[in-house]
Formats: sequence, C-alpha cells, structure tokens
Amino acid sequence: MAERRDKWNQVQELAGQEGWFPTEESKIDLEEAKKAHEEFRQWLKDSLLSRSGRDLEAAQKILEGLNRSTYETLDASMTSYLTKNALETAGEARNFLAAKRSTGVKTLSAGFQCAVRSFRDLLWSYSGIVDIASTADPMYVGVAYQSLSVLFSVLASKGDLEDRIKDIIDDLKNHLPDLMIYERIYRNAQLGRKIAAVYRGILHFCIFATKYCMAKHGYIRWLRVLSRKDDFQSVQRNLQRDILPIKSQCEVLLSDTVDKLKQELHDSAQKLDNLQAGTNDKRLVQIGNLLGVKHPQGVDTVKSMKEYRSLLQKYIVDDDKRERLALEVLQNTAEYRQWMNSQDSEMLILCGRNEESTWEIEDLSWLSPAAIDFAEHVQKQGTIVLHFLCQEKPLSSKTPSGQEVISNMIYQLLNKEPGILADIKEFNALQSQMKRRDMKKWDLSMTGDIMIKALEYLRGKGTIYLVIDRMDQFNEEESTRVDSLREVVRIARNSACTLKILTVVNTLFWPLEKAWRRLEARRDGTLEYIRLLRRDQQRLE
Repeated sequence: MAERRDKWNQVQELAGQEGWFPTEESKIDLEEAKKAHEEFRQWLKDSLLSRSGRDLEAAQKILEGLNRSTYETLDASMTSYLTKNALETAGEARNFLAAKRSTGVKTLSAGFQCAVRSFRDLLWSYSGIVDIASTADPMYVGVAYQSLSVLFSVLASKGDLEDRIKDIIDDLKNHLPDLMIYERIYRNAQLGRKIAAVYRGILHFCIFATKYCMAKHGYIRWLRVLSRKDDFQSVQRNLQRDILPIKSQCEVLLSDTVDKLKQELHDSAQKLDNLQAGTNDKRLVQIGNLLGVKHPQGVDTVKSMKEYRSLLQKYIVDDDKRERLALEVLQNTAEYRQWMNSQDSEMLILCGRNEESTWEIEDLSWLSPAAIDFAEHVQKQGTIVLHFLCQEKPLSSKTPSGQEVISNMIYQLLNKEPGILADIKEFNALQSQMKRRDMKKWDLSMTGDIMIKALEYLRGKGTIYLVIDRMDQFNEEESTRVDSLREVVRIARNSACTLKILTVVNTLFWPLEKAWRRLEARRDGTLEYIRLLRRDQQRLE
C-alpha cells in the first residue's frame, strides 16, 4: 500500500498538479482529527491501564497495537479473523470485556464473519482517503489506522457487532467512492477539503463507537444504548452529508479527466500517425529505388484519370460520327459479367480497332474511356484500384516495358496500402527478397515475385483491380510482350487475394493472333485465366 501510494504521488508531482492541501486552511479538518485522536489515545491509556490482572495484560497488548497499526497489519488481522477457529490474535487481545465469558477461543458466528468482511471493505475504500491525507503529512496514516485498529480489536473481543455500528460501516463501505477512482483523478484542492472532512468524520465515528462498546454491561449498558440511539443517527447523518459531495465532485473531475485524456490520446495518435507516415515515405522511396521506379504513376489517381480522360475526350469521344463504348454497355456484355462474377483471379482483355478513317491520324483506343470509367467506378466502391496508362499522348515515342508496368503497380500498391510498409515484419520480408536478387540480372519474373509477395498482405481483404491501358503499347518485341502478358496472369494465378485485371489492346498495333498461338503452344494454363472481349469501332451514319 505504501509503495503504491508513493508511486501515485510521484506521478501526480510529475504531472505538475497542485497539492490536495495547498494551504494551512485546507488542513483544518485533518488537524482537528489529529487532535481528537491524541485525546482519544490518552483516554484509552487511562481507561485500560487502570485495569488489573488479565484485563491489564490485554490492555497493554492493545496499546502496543496502537504504535504499529498500518494498513497491512490491520488487513492481515482481519484476514485471520475470517478463517474459522484461527483467532490467535483475538485470543491475545481478549480484554476486560471478555471477563464474563467462558475462557478459550471461540468460533466466530457467521454474522460476525460477514461484519468483518464489511469492515475490511471499508478499510480498502478508506485507504484511498488516507493516502490523500498522507500527502499533507505522513502521520495521518498512523492516526487513521490506529483508530480503526482499536475499534476492530474491541469489536473482535466482543465476538459480535451491534446493528447500529454495522449499519454505519455498511453505509460507509457502499457510499465511499472506490479507491481506484481517486487514482484516476488529478489533485484538486476543492476535493481535498471534502476528503479531509470525511477523514475527520470516520475517525470521530471510530472513537465514538469504541467508547460506546467499552461501556459496562448490564442495566448501565442498556441505559447507554437508549441514550445513544440519537447519537448514532447523528453520526451517520454527518458522514452521509460529508460523503455525498465527494461522490459528486469525483464524477465531475473524472469526466473532465476523461475529456483531457481523450484529447491527449487524439494528439498522441496524430503525432504517431505523422511519424509513421514519415517512416512509410522513406521506406517507399527505398523500395522505389530498388524497383527502379523514377516517375511513379497512380500516386494521385483522381488527377491522372482526369488528365487522361481529357486527352481521350479530345481525340476519341468528341465525334458524333463514330461509335462510343459506354461503361453500361460494357457491363451488359456476357464476357464482362462472367469475368466479374467469377470467384477466381482472371484477366479480361478488351480489344479492338478504331474506326478505319482515324488510323492515320491517331493511335489512341476508342475502348480506353470505358476502361477509365470502370476504374473510377470500382474505386468509388472503396476497393483498391491499381492502374497504368501506357500512352500519355498520341503518337508518343516514350512507352514502357512490361517490367516497368509491374514495378509501377508494386509502387502504387505500397502507396495505397501503407500497412505493408508500417508492418516492419512485412517490410523487412519484402526488402529482403529484393536485396537477395542481383540487380544486374533483374528480370520480369523477379519483379512478378515481388508483386506476389506484396499481395500476400491483402489476403482476405476482398478483390483488387488492375487496369492496364494499353498493353499493345509495351515497348517490346512480340515474344517479349507475350511474356509480359503471361507474367501478369501468373501474378493473378498466385495472388493471395482475388485479382481482377482489365487491359485494353488496340489490335491495330497488336493483332493478338500470334500471341494466342504462342500461348497455346506453351500449354502452361495461361489462357484458362484470360477472357477476350473484342469490339471494333463502327462509323455511325
């Protein structure tokens, strides 16, 4: 108890809080309690030392207990009383009140054992008040527990507990705020004054009850009972009057403390998020350097989609004489529905030519707007969408390789899912896998392995969408382009989550017939994961 109290006080001091009793005026009730206790000690000594024989011996042991009473010793004494027939302490403290009883150690009645439990609960709740009083002066610990110890010793020697005393003990036990509430509230001088009043009130009750129980037996005791009935009621009312303001004040302060802690927790979480975001940015740069991503796409999906849509609008859409492919039309095709409804990871290749009159003036695809509409549609549903736009302007000479596209997809995934980078175990595993490879021999399959590893983090997190516009623009020979297609499908086949890939191909630049023959010749199962939807643009009359 003392160790816990010291730690608690240290925490309060480190928090920079004012004391419970910052002024001498705030200690008035404590000083009155101390003075009453000193007078009680003297009265107790005079009463007990006037006895003789066995009464004197028991009295001396009670007086010895006054000098060594602490929370721990008093709690241990009560514990021994709760054990049937384990009443050595009571036997040693048996005094003049037991003179008319038969000799020997008695078994406590069930009723008194219940009363001892109530007394012990009171001790626990009261200890919170005593701890606070001790911040004014440590001597108040001994003052409180000595008074309780004397009362308990007298009650134990009697072997029973009168209803009046039991009612007050139960009332105190039930109405005193739990000790843990005090430990959650910062020091408050206003509450300290109320606590000091309760400290004094409980000490006065102990003195009053002790003197009452030490009255002589017989008709004198009976008359004393009648004359003190109103006194007990007055003691109980006074205690209730002092305790209720404490409960009310504790609720107010506890509410304020909770609000402060919520704000502190929010501020700390914000700082932690900012630190983690900074760490994630550094780790993303590390991974990006290993992947060779110099100009990552998809960092700002909304912006890149808007710019690309504007480009397509100018060259593809703003022509009433040529057919347009709306997203609704695409969604109503059998191939699209089968692709979306399948539980497996699959690729849908949306391929076809533009209307013939445009071949010589542009190399964009009339199918690209539908792919962009699809990407925006699924992104609004809260799903993860990775995309790569292989052609930023018409007739561009700068086009990517399949390896560059996959590397960029990995970068986008890490940027959209910071949990991969924040999880040090996942990050280290990913980085370790990359560093084990010889950068000079870095190839397409190695990049695919990294993508598969990164996707493991998303296991069980729903469907991930990849939109590649357009694969016919890969800056590769026919055979290498087929290998890139196979690698993207391999990623889907080995992904820990469901991966839906939509890619656009302008068949003017990649007819696909040769690619299909190559894939069939390999017999590696790639074609089982591909659905083909061909739509050539028509001229409207």
